Amino acid sequence: YYHVKDAYHNETPIEVNGYFTDRITDKAIAFIERNFRKPFFLYLSYNAPHYPLEAPEELIAKYETVYDHPLFPVYAAMVERMDCGIGRVLSELDRRGLTENTIVVFTSDNGPSPQRSSYGLSGARISAGPLREHKMSTHEGGIREPFIARWPGHIPAGAVRDEPAIVMDLMPTFLEAAGVTPPAGCEMHGRSIMPLLKGSPYRRTESLHWETENNYAVLKGQWKLVRQFWFDRPFLYNVETDLGEKQDLADKYPQKVAELEALHEEWVKKCYPTPLPRLTRRSEGRFPSK
Repeated sequence: YYHVKDAYHNETPIEVNGYFTDRITDKAIAFIERNFRKPFFLYLSYNAPHYPLEAPEELIAKYETVYDHPLFPVYAAMVERMDCGIGRVLSELDRRGLTENTIVVFTSDNGPSPQRSSYGLSGARISAGPLREHKMSTHEGGIREPFIARWPGHIPAGAVRDEPAIVMDLMPTFLEAAGVTPPAGCEMHGRSIMPLLKGSPYRRTESLHWETENNYAVLKGQWKLVRQFWFDRPFLYNVETDLGEKQDLADKYPQKVAELEALHEEWVKKCYPTPLPRLTRRSEGRFPSK
């Protein structure tokens, strides 16, 4: 985050001075300044609070009286600096009179990291709250992310919805909001969640899938199947009643297990035809035991 190497603006190498999170915010605001008179799409991808854990000293000091773990104050400081950057971007939308006509979405890519280069397994467990496991895992702690959307006059303020959605849904959602019809032959695997955001009735009927070299998961309705390749059997959960995935129901509902396994194999053939080799040995680096 300081003395950044290998930074680029498009294809051009650039030098970054100061704290990287702040410079990313500066670039986002400059983009709005250049484009506010016409429709625009801004993808603001902070790398904070990804490791390496680094933050301004004055912010770290603020949290050293709150946490006794040596890395937690740094992590909290990184999150605050990112939050402040998002606030600066929202203020720029206000200043340009764009707030009422702009959809803003905040989300993330995966759960908390258990790796020692981050805040370790103990920190990941705190960050995941009631959810099971962490980054790299297809349990809920690895794939369930924060999601906040704002569009004044269209998305009810303060509303909470608990129907499942996935990042792939964002593109069709934005296109619908902008009144854009995708060109013929454009393949999109997501679906618009604008009815969900607006508070209209919404129910997902198709299954959702995740797979890495360590594990896969299938979600269909209330049922979720998780297969970690170093175990000789999958796990089945009812996530509507057991969000923490504490009660394995695979033995009780073998037909549901078979159904979800078959759905996943169909999905692999269609959407993931050259998958990474499945690793049958547990990685202590990615899935630490302590």
